Amino acid sequence: MTDDQPFSRRMGYRPAESDITIREDAPDEMRHAIVMLADSLGLDPDDTRSEVCRILLKIPKNSNWTLYPNIFNEVNDLVAEAPWFRVYDIAEGFYDRLESSYPPRGQEFQERLNEFFREKGIGWEMQDGRIVVRGSGLCAGCFDGAGRDEGVRPQYCGERNSRSLA
Repeated sequence: MTDDQPFSRRMGYRPAESDITIREDAPDEMRHAIVMLADSLGLDPDDTRSEVCRILLKIPKNSNWTLYPNIFNEVNDLVAEAPWFRVYDIAEGFYDRLESSYPPRGQEFQERLNEFFREKGIGWEMQDGRIVVRGSGLCAGCFDGAGRDEGVRPQYCGERNSRSLA
């Protein structure tokens, strides 16, 4: 562990893990956390906008040309309006970009995102850059399936290292 880590990490303090209360949702706080994490780890707003627009199939606003605050705010707005499951796609996309440019930053994104998920009771985690179910004792009845494609089976009940939605 290096001295450039914040106090809590250097000293081994972690927040208590909350009970899982969130599955098929992406709360506002999480949406902003994903963008802030990517930004703090070196993905500039132009890169995050490209990734978000690619995932959401949106056209970037040509009138936004300054990184801060215009493009940064555009990214936050796009993520805020995205369907909950696309937010997790965006997190995977940010990981991929960080991992491909500087792998330690991809790993830090994953570690900090997982810490956030545990602290906030979000029932997902990132493993090897992919969002998978966190927790045990899950069953088919744990998900309501609303909005899911017919015949698509989510990966859960201990199935690891696979995407949350097939």
